[in-house]
Amino acid sequence: MYHISMNYFDTHFHLTAMQDKGIDLDSLRGIEGMDIGCDPGDIVRRIEVIRKFPSLYFSVGADPGAAASEINASEIASQIKKEAEEYKADFIGEIGLDYYWNYGAPGKMED
Repeated sequence: MYHISMNYFDTHFHLTAMQDKGIDLDSLRGIEGMDIGCDPGDIVRRIEVIRKFPSLYFSVGADPGAAASEINASEIASQIKKEAEEYKADFIGEIGLDYYWNYGAPGKMED
């Protein structure tokens, strides 16, 4: 009989959203994966949680819904770049075009 040992790596989760839903993050010790940024500026709150998990990669970014805000695309991109450098983010994301949820700003998402 063979025993197969597997490590799991979650490629997309939001630790602070899990925390907001009452999930005990301390029970997730040893988790490996990528915590995804959703909003410019959310790294300020997320970084405290992320630092508790040495096996995490993390991003800074803005989900497509940010395009519906009054902030223009170049300001969002500038803030993401600044946060990526300041916090030494592993990658950029949440990014992309979302036509499924219909956030109502396809032109701004494309900018």
